[in-house]
Amino acid sequence: MESTLANLPPVVTEPDESLLQPPHELGLWYRKAIPTQDEAGRIQKTTLLRKHISPPGNRARIKSLDNLTRILSDTFESDFSLIALIDGINVYYLSCQGISLSELPRDITPCPHALHNPGKITYVADASKDIRFRDLPTVTSYPFWKTYVGMPIVVDGAPVGVVVSAYCKVRRKSLSYTQRAIMCLIAKAAADTLTLNSTVCKLQNIVDEMKISSKREQQFISTMAHELRTPTNAILGFTELLKSELQRGDMKEIEKHTDSIQFGAEILARTVNEVLDWAKLRSGKVHLDKTCENVGALVQTLHAFHSTSAARKGVELVLNLGDGIPDSVLVDRHKIAQLLNNLLSNAIKFTPSDKTVEVGLDFVVLNDEWKSPKEVIVVGPLATSSFANWKDAKRKNGVGKREAKRDFVGHKRGREEAVKTISTLRENEAHFALIIRVIDQGCGIAKDRIHAIFQRYEQGEPSTTRKHGGTGLGLSIVKRLLEMLKGHLFVQSSASGSSFTMLIPTKLGLVGAQQGHDETQRKRKRTTKNEPIEVPEDISILAAEDDLMSRKLLVKFLDRLGVKGAKVYKDGKELIDAVKGLHMTRPDRMMLVITDVNMPRLCGGDVLLEMKQMKLNHRPQVLAVTASAEDVKHDFDMVLDKPLRLKSLREALVSSIAKMIE
Repeated sequence: MESTLANLPPVVTEPDESLLQPPHELGLWYRKAIPTQDEAGRIQKTTLLRKHISPPGNRARIKSLDNLTRILSDTFESDFSLIALIDGINVYYLSCQGISLSELPRDITPCPHALHNPGKITYVADASKDIRFRDLPTVTSYPFWKTYVGMPIVVDGAPVGVVVSAYCKVRRKSLSYTQRAIMCLIAKAAADTLTLNSTVCKLQNIVDEMKISSKREQQFISTMAHELRTPTNAILGFTELLKSELQRGDMKEIEKHTDSIQFGAEILARTVNEVLDWAKLRSGKVHLDKTCENVGALVQTLHAFHSTSAARKGVELVLNLGDGIPDSVLVDRHKIAQLLNNLLSNAIKFTPSDKTVEVGLDFVVLNDEWKSPKEVIVVGPLATSSFANWKDAKRKNGVGKREAKRDFVGHKRGREEAVKTISTLRENEAHFALIIRVIDQGCGIAKDRIHAIFQRYEQGEPSTTRKHGGTGLGLSIVKRLLEMLKGHLFVQSSASGSSFTMLIPTKLGLVGAQQGHDETQRKRKRTTKNEPIEVPEDISILAAEDDLMSRKLLVKFLDRLGVKGAKVYKDGKELIDAVKGLHMTRPDRMMLVITDVNMPRLCGGDVLLEMKQMKLNHRPQVLAVTASAEDVKHDFDMVLDKPLRLKSLREALVSSIAKMIE
């Protein structure tokens, strides 16, 4: 629709192209305002171009308002009639008879004044003599409104627009009863039409989203089938080759095939874990568990873990730890590890051989310039002016150079200085944050695709899955976890690589908590040794696993750990019978029980309940093994995830035995 408005203030001072959303969700309009200027650069007139680009069905429903304005014109015998919506800035003309308009600023037209009388008709006999209207451009010039009749359109109890009939000459007649009644009916019909249109728009959007979601899920299922079949095929193939090589006794080939099987199994486990992690996050079953941790040590551990896969691909993984990172920070250790695992896996996957991936960690104090972004994912750099280095902040707040070089928590004097630092900074309302960076030298991400890759099932390019594999869930998991941690991710990308910088708000760990952390670290170091586990003679280890292969694996793991005399049963019923028999024959023995959660006859939870009801002389340690740790609702002493790893089983056994002999 096009109209030329002369002698009016310009809508805009320069050409503007944008999408405009009128009030009440009526759909999208294409807008272009073209000013015409004289030789001196003064705007003489503005040509407004308006085109409704909503779906055809939506346009047809709004066109039905034309029937109402025709009835209005015929009834009132007016020069022009219109139905319009009004917001705080503009009047949007949805249907007009006798005049061609699409949008005007609300302060140059009489239309908004009818909004102040809900349920009533506003009648202005001569606008040129009314103090409210006489100076309005639409009264003093085109279209020269004189007599004005209007009534509000009320939707959900709120006036959103008006129904108007107007005359270019003063109308001396008063409104008849029929005219008043028809004005009320048309205002009600317009409200019903707009409400229906809004509902249909919402439903259409839902249908469109469902179609898009369905298409994405179909693509995801197809991708998942490929991601699961590929490593499974490799595992089966190399297992078959391994059998033949065992007969030949070629140890080099056997070692190669074993490595290939392990690599395929790791890919398979990673794929399954990504899907399970996403399912947990969507169901709301993931909760924060913040403890005092040495984040620097955690990042070093993850760097060492990923260095193996990076080296296998020919990628160098570089670690940069900032100065003065505290030894004790309050964080959710597992969430931080999950975030960094996802980002590092992606960086290594997309970085070609002979290139570098960098991972960095800093601990900072956010200053007054820091303003938390509204979005979790921010395209652009993190402004370094918004924070100060923690080491510098300690010096500034009274910690000497000598103490600044010392670890945050140390001997007595160190703890005193730490308390002083924390107190001073908290009085100044300082905010602390972890800055974790992952920088790759991969192919980069198109700027218009950066937000898309954080949606589920999405990747940077359609060919990404074919080239690099993956489920497309990793970065969506990152986004969900950052939402939980109230953190942000700043993304920069170019053809030479991408940079992901996480800012995660945190607090300083309590002074003295480091002692417990150090003890935990010492236990972890002890459990990673290859020496056999020492099981006291008065402790019996019993286990239950219904799956034959998992049962065989558990037996092999226990044998590898040097655990002798352990009994492994095929279900919970056999396990409970064994516990009862042992209690009757040797009541003074302590028991360490390992049980699968989902088993026939008696599940792991039932095993735990029955053991609690027994009058055992010593409290047993009961460890659960499950693929769905978040679904375990019983109070097991420890829960181990499947697939069960030798290292985690060793740590669990050592920890449990230590508790039993205390």
